[in-house]
Amino acid sequence: MEKERLIVKFNGGRGAILCSGCRVIIKEGPDFTPLELQYIRGELDYDLPVQFCEQCTNKQMVEKA
Repeated sequence: MEKERLIVKFNGGRGAILCSGCRVIIKEGPDFTPLELQYIRGELDYDLPVQFCEQCTNKQMVEKA
């Protein structure tokens, strides 16, 4: 089984972080942290954890309850 990791795609030449649940764009350019920028540029030798949009986060909370 493949380890879950942050989903990064390029949107019009700019990096975008996608929700690991529904694949909607949740962050672009100016919203990235310095660590996320390093990850997108391939400067890290480890994966960042997955991120979820508000809707998927709420859905997970309901499913766990």
